[in-house]
Amino acid sequence: MNHALKIDPLIKKKIDSGQPVVAVESAILTHGLPSVQAEFLVKKIFNLCQERSASPAFLSLNRGSLSVGMPEKDLLSLIARQGLKKVSYRNLGVAMAKRWSGGTTVSSGAYLARQCKLPVFCTGGIGGVHRGFKNTFDISQDIFVLSKTPVLVISSGAKAILDLHKTFEALEFFGIPVVGYNTNEFPAFWSKSSGILLESSVSSPSEVSAVWKHHLRSGVGSALIIANPVPEKYEISYSEISAFVDSALMDAKESGVCGPAVTPFVLSQLNEKTGGRCLDANLALAINNFKLGVEVSMLI
Repeated sequence: MNHALKIDPLIKKKIDSGQPVVAVESAILTHGLPSVQAEFLVKKIFNLCQERSASPAFLSLNRGSLSVGMPEKDLLSLIARQGLKKVSYRNLGVAMAKRWSGGTTVSSGAYLARQCKLPVFCTGGIGGVHRGFKNTFDISQDIFVLSKTPVLVISSGAKAILDLHKTFEALEFFGIPVVGYNTNEFPAFWSKSSGILLESSVSSPSEVSAVWKHHLRSGVGSALIIANPVPEKYEISYSEISAFVDSALMDAKESGVCGPAVTPFVLSQLNEKTGGRCLDANLALAINNFKLGVEVSMLI
C-alpha cells in the first residue's frame, strides 16, 4: 500500500478485515455541486452506508495529504473551505508538495482507490474526448488512467458535454470495457440513452460481481466500467440536453471563455437553461451509482 496515503483508521480497519468500503471521487463535492447540494450528498451517502453496514471512502487532498476516507463532520469541514483545488492524476505530486486541499477527479480517484486496494469506485460520469477535439486535442486523463488501473468504476456513462462517439471509441481503443447496468446503450450522464449501443449488459449486483471477477482473471489490467443510467424520473432526453450544450458552448465562445474554464461555465449555463433539472439529475445519478456500488462491494 502507498505509504503517502493517509487512511482514516476506521476505513483501514474495515479494509483489512474485508468489510465493504466504497471509494468515491470528491471533485463532485468541491467543484461539481453548489455547497448546499454537496452537503446534502455527503449526508445522504453516509446515511445510506449506515443502513447497509458499509463505509464510504471519499478520496481527497487535505493540506497535501492524500486522504482516504474521513468522518462526516471532517469531510463537511473540508468542502466548506475556500480555494479548494481540483486534483487529477498528473498533479498529485504537485498537490502534495504545495500542500493543496481539494477534490479528486476520476483519474486521481481511481488511482488512489487502486493504491489502497478498494475495488469499487463511484463517480457521476467519466471524462473523455471533448467536442472540437481535432482543434484542441482536449482529452481527459480519465481515459489514460482507466486504461491501466484495474478498478470497477460505476458511473452514468460520460458527460453529455463531451463528444460521446469519440469518447466511446477512445474507451474501446484503450481496452476499457463498458458494461451496461439494465441498459443496452451507453448512458449520457443526464440522459439514459445516447444511441450508442453496448456490447453487453447485466441486470443485478451479482452479475456485476461475476463480470468483475472474470475481468481480473483475464489479466487485462484496465478498469471495468459499469454504465448505470440516471433514474428515469430525473432524465433529460439526449436531444434536449444536446441542444442546450450547443447553446452553452456558443455562449462560452462569445464570452471569451476558454481552456479549463469552459466546463464549469457550460455546466452552470446548462443548469440555468434547464431550470435546475441538470442539478437534480446530477444528485440523483450520484446517489444511484453509490447505492449500486455498496451492493456490489458486499459481494466482492
